[in-house]
Amino acid sequence: MIAVALLRTANRSRPRGWVRDFSVIDCGAALDIEPDKVGEVYRKLEELGWIDNDYLVTWDERQPDKEDPTAADRQRRRREKLKLERAGKATRDKQFAERDAPRYWLSTDGKAIVMRRLAITDMAAKVTVERWIREAGAGVAQLAEYVAAADKQGLRSDAFRNGVGQMLAMAKKEATAGPPLPFGPMVVGSSK
Repeated sequence: MIAVALLRTANRSRPRGWVRDFSVIDCGAALDIEPDKVGEVYRKLEELGWIDNDYLVTWDERQPDKEDPTAADRQRRRREKLKLERAGKATRDKQFAERDAPRYWLSTDGKAIVMRRLAITDMAAKVTVERWIREAGAGVAQLAEYVAAADKQGLRSDAFRNGVGQMLAMAKKEATAGPPLPFGPMVVGSSK
């Protein structure tokens, strides 16, 4: 632990590698060791050639103070990666917003319209809109369009509620049966 404390001191000193600021008393107090023992270890490291003239002899080999020639390239790659991640997030956010925009509109502006048109409380309108959203399933965008159109037409009370009910029934029918075929009326078979 004393060697680790010496390395920390060498790293913080200016210039790096010097241990002349190393305090035997502070190190002993931090490690709960007698300062005399810390001093003995320090002298032994000097005898072994690990410390010479208050400098860690192998410091330059361990911690070279040189520029990393690959740093600029690594930083460029990192910035490109972050840019791609942000672009991907923006795309996901846009897709989320497009998919959930009608649902959000219904739970905010649509709910206010339902409160006004059906003359119900905020909580009742919330419950009603949530039920309609569940019933609409994939047709949430159509539901939002209908609520907005019914508001513009000034539908109130039962006319508003029945219109939404009919729209939801048609959306369910389309979801189970699919869209109507583009054929007009046709004669099948012959009358001969």
